[in-house]
Amino acid sequence: MKFPVRPLRITCGVLLVLLAVGAYAFSAETGRIVSLAAQRFGCQTGELSPIVLGESQSGSANSPGFRDFLFIVAKVDGQGQANLKLRLVVKEKSKTLLDKTVEVDTFAGEYSIPFLPEQPSGCDTVKLTATLLKAGKVVGQMANEVPFSCGE
Repeated sequence: MKFPVRPLRITCGVLLVLLAVGAYAFSAETGRIVSLAAQRFGCQTGELSPIVLGESQSGSANSPGFRDFLFIVAKVDGQGQANLKLRLVVKEKSKTLLDKTVEVDTFAGEYSIPFLPEQPSGCDTVKLTATLLKAGKVVGQMANEVPFSCGE
């Protein structure tokens, strides 16, 4: 008895598609943190300036005109998920500039959440840690830092 080769290829192709869709559904089951970005917010000018996370930033709390805050945006993909929360912790040395947990809008797909922590000194590395929680359990985490160096 001979088996037709063509239906076997279609079956294998359908199986691969189902496996790919199943893998996507499994990874999207808990949501994910898409990105964590920071910008300088100038209080005197009201302007936002981009910061490349991980690259040194100059500034000093003692220098004239230094009135910059960090404006942080975390982007989360939690479409169709219930009970998702995002916790952002911003630290400079041992000082906590922000520790805030917010609910994620799960109907929006990718959802951007803004944060404005306390003003950093401008002389030390600021560490950002975003943690995605579902029903109180950690399902994702992303960390980065902004290394500030004191200006003269």
